[in-house]
Amino acid sequence: MVIGYRSNYDGHGEKNILTNPNELLIPVPITFGYNQPHDSKWEILENYNTADYDTLYRSRTHKTFNCDAWGSMTTPLGTFPNVIRIHEYSVTVDSIFGVFGSTIYSSLKYRSDTINKYYFWGPLERQPVATAYCNAAGQLQRIEWVSWTHLSSVPFLSSDNQNISVFPNPASGIVNIKWPESFKTMTILCQFSI
Repeated sequence: MVIGYRSNYDGHGEKNILTNPNELLIPVPITFGYNQPHDSKWEILENYNTADYDTLYRSRTHKTFNCDAWGSMTTPLGTFPNVIRIHEYSVTVDSIFGVFGSTIYSSLKYRSDTINKYYFWGPLERQPVATAYCNAAGQLQRIEWVSWTHLSSVPFLSSDNQNISVFPNPASGIVNIKWPESFKTMTILCQFSI
C-alpha cells in the first residue's frame, strides 16, 4: 500500500499528503481467479484561506487486479513452473477545483493516465519473471524481465567492488560491465528496452 508522501507544493514548508484510501500496489497473497477493484485518492489544497477562493488539486486512481492465468513460462532466462499472471489495469485522473470554503465553484480535468500491464510471478522468484506493458487498448508495447539465479536469503557481499567498470559511458545502446574475479560466483541476467 502507498500511504502518502511529503510535499512543499504550496511553498509553505513540507507537509504530509496522505493517500486516502491508500493505493494498493499489488494484492498479496493472490491466487488464480482473484479479481478485485481498488480506488484511492490524494489531494492538496493550495493557498488555503477561508476568506477567498482556493485551489484544490485531486488525483484519483481506479485499479483492477485480475489473476487470470497460470502455468509454465519459458523466457530467454529459462523455464519457470507454476507462474501466475496478474493483470493490472489502472486509470488515474488528476483534476483541479476552484473552491471557496467547502463549496466547489469550478472544476477542470487536468490529465488522465492509463496503466495496462501484466505481471508473471513464479513461486520461487522475488520479482516478476516478466512484466508485459500494453497501451490502453491492450496492444503489447514491450516486455521486461529481470532474474537473479536462485536468490539466497543472504545478500552477496564483496570487498572488491571498487574494481567494477561500466563502458562506454555515456552510452545510448549496448553497455559493457566488467567486474573482478570474486564476482563470478554471482549471476545477474537482465534485459530491458527504452
